[in-house]
Order: sequence, then structure tokens, then C-alpha cells
Amino acid sequence: MKTLEGTYLTQCKHLIEKQYPVGLSTGKLMQRDFEYLSEQIEEKSGLRISISTLKRIWREDYQSVPHPATLNALAALLGFENWQDFIQTQNAGIHQEELPLPLPNIPSSPKPKWMWVAALGALALFTSVFLLGNGGSTFEGIEISSPISFSANKTVDQGLPNTVIFEYDLSGVTADSFFFQQAWDETYKEPIDPLGKYHNSIYYYPGFHKAKLIANDSILKIHRVHLLTEGWLPYLNNEEYTQIPRYLAQPKLLSGSFKVSQEEIMHPDINISKGFKLTYANMQDFKGLSSGNFYLESALRMDSSYYNPCPEIQVYVHSEVHIHKLAFSSKGCVRNVWIKLGEKYFNGQDEDLSALGTDLFNYQKVSLEVRDGLASIFLNEELAFQTSFKEDMGEIKGIDFRFYGLGEIDYVRMGPKKGDWTFQEEFKGAANLENSL
Repeated sequence: MKTLEGTYLTQCKHLIEKQYPVGLSTGKLMQRDFEYLSEQIEEKSGLRISISTLKRIWREDYQSVPHPATLNALAALLGFENWQDFIQTQNAGIHQEELPLPLPNIPSSPKPKWMWVAALGALALFTSVFLLGNGGSTFEGIEISSPISFSANKTVDQGLPNTVIFEYDLSGVTADSFFFQQAWDETYKEPIDPLGKYHNSIYYYPGFHKAKLIANDSILKIHRVHLLTEGWLPYLNNEEYTQIPRYLAQPKLLSGSFKVSQEEIMHPDINISKGFKLTYANMQDFKGLSSGNFYLESALRMDSSYYNPCPEIQVYVHSEVHIHKLAFSSKGCVRNVWIKLGEKYFNGQDEDLSALGTDLFNYQKVSLEVRDGLASIFLNEELAFQTSFKEDMGEIKGIDFRFYGLGEIDYVRMGPKKGDWTFQEEFKGAANLENSL
């Protein structure tokens, strides 16, 4: 890309790669890197840029100019107010390393209305929730004369896939275009008829999803959809199984632990040539457990039969608002690790997370204690990381364990405090493991 806009975009991507722990093992961004950047963008800007969009922007042969809202989100990732702020500081020499560039007219677009639509989209993420439903509310490009309704009904109580019937009323809204987005990923954004009543969407991933009703680029309403599993749901995903994961058979007690078999992963219908991530998900209402006060512990390990030079295990605690995320790697790969506790992110590039490195091919006891805004991660009963946070994320709605390769679970326990378990899965080797620690 040789346009002025393209040169600025190249510089922006270069700075992102230097500031964030991405592309560490190969020099190129992988699936997990794009997942990380997408999470970071949402946290810093309130916008969610899909993994597919980020992959497209990072292609070497990318020749387009991203949507203005996307440019603003990329700039926010570097701490700038918006794309123009990034351009101006580059022109002034701030954050500039090797590209002294004149100030272009950016972003360019064949439709000038996108200039104000993009700005409105960013603003609406923070303001629309307060404006909607008030008769006569008006902001640039969108008029709301009567309350908006948005509700949902699942076709099955538990299990995946699950078709969700969304009912909406946009009769009081005037705008250029209307969309439905089933969750954070823009890949699942579809146009809808403002005069219609229903829009049906198939969900393939379990979790606590935020479906969005959108006019132009502004979010009008959010409806939360809790997709429950029937016990533990194991699934595999990678670049080939991004939109639709590959569901696996229920794990069994094999060699004293809970795991899927290597034979199933090696099935001829499953392509693992590009690597894979194995997830064990359990999505349910955890009896009123608060994500601000709980204790979770488990024993986990990687299976060395599937070689990975930088093994990693991730633990996700899903809440009504967002997630707590733990990650553990081998000692030599802790630079790859990033964790999220409340609203705070930490990554191995600019934090000392060395205590989260261990031998993952042997069982490791991992624990998370959250108590009144203080989160503590323990590895084999030793405090490995601790931080305070302020965000109230509501009740716990699910947990999952993610392995970059084959992995297994020995036991899982969770409750309002250690020893007071309201959720407990005990497998064959748990007692022996505990006695060895």
C-alpha cells in the first residue's frame, strides 16, 4: 500500500506490534494474537473489532483503507483519542520512529456521511444506553420518537447449536440502515428490516453473549443471551474452525483424569495441521456466585503427546459483564502470557509474570481468589500474582479451560470462599494429587 493513508496504517500496526506481546514466536501474528488485540481494543475504546477484520488489515497485500471507526479503535489501542490525533502526533514527531509524514486528509471515503457516522458510532457506545427509550430523543443521523423493544427466546434450554429468536420493534427509529449483531464479533453482523418483527440467529459457542440492535453504526439496544451447556462441552477451534467450532465427544475418565482422547483429535475429519485450541466449557448459573467474591481451584496439565514448544493453559471465569482470565505457560514462554482481572490487563511483555511459568506437562494446582476488589492467583498454593480492581462484573455465568494442544482436568471446585464449595467436580486422581502437593 503506497498511499499516504496506507503509510500511516503501516506505522500504526508497527507501533502496536512493538507495544503489545504479539507475533512473538514466529514474527507473524497468529490467531491468539488477534484474539488478544480484539479484547484490548474493546477494553480501551468500547469498540469491538472482529478477528477476521484484524487479520485482513494485517495481511501483507492489504490495499484498502479501513472504516473510520476501525481506524479510531486502532489509534485507541496506542492511547490516542482518535485516528486524527494519531496522525497529528505522528506529524509532530510524537511516537514517530522512522516515518516523517505530512498530515493527510484522512479518512477518505466516497460517502462523506461516514465521517460523522464513525464519530457517532464511537460516541453512541457510551451515550446511547441513556438516550434510548425516551420519546423524541434525537442525535445526528438517527431519530428516536418512541421506545425500542428488543427481547430473545432460546429454542433449546441447554446445548449447542442453539437458534435464538429475537423480537424487536424499531417503528419509532429513523436511520439509514439497521443491523443485528449476535455477539462481539462483527463477522456476525447482519442487516435487518426496520419494519420487521423477528430476527433469528444460530449460536455455536457457549457463553454469556451480548446481542446488539444497531442503527447506522450506533448501538441502540443490548440483550444478553446465556447459552448453557449440558455439563462440560469440549470443542476444538483454530483458523479452520473459527466461526463454527468442532464439537468433540464428552470427555471420559482416562488414566485418572477428565480429557478427550488423542484418537479423537487425530480423527481424519479433523484438520489440526495449523495447531488448535481445546476448550472444556461449563456454562450455567452458578447459584448466585458473585464474580467479586469467590474462590476457584483446579488441577490441570498439558498432554506431551502433542508437541508445543510454548504450551499454555488458560482459565476463564465468565460473568454478566466480562471475564477474569488466568494464563500459565512454561517458564521460557511467560512473555506470551496475558491475564485479565476485573478491568485490568497485564501482559508478559511489560510485566513480571514469571511466577505464572511452570512445567505444564505435570499437574499444576491453580487457584483464583477474588475478595472485595482484590484478585489473587495461586500456583501450587504459592501466591503468583495479585492486583486490585474496581469493576463490578456481576454474577458468574460460566467457566472454561483452554489448552493450546491436548490437555486434561483433574478436578474443579468453586464457591464463595475456599472450602465452601457450591460447584465441585471430583475426578479419579484428585486425592492423590492433593496429597502430593
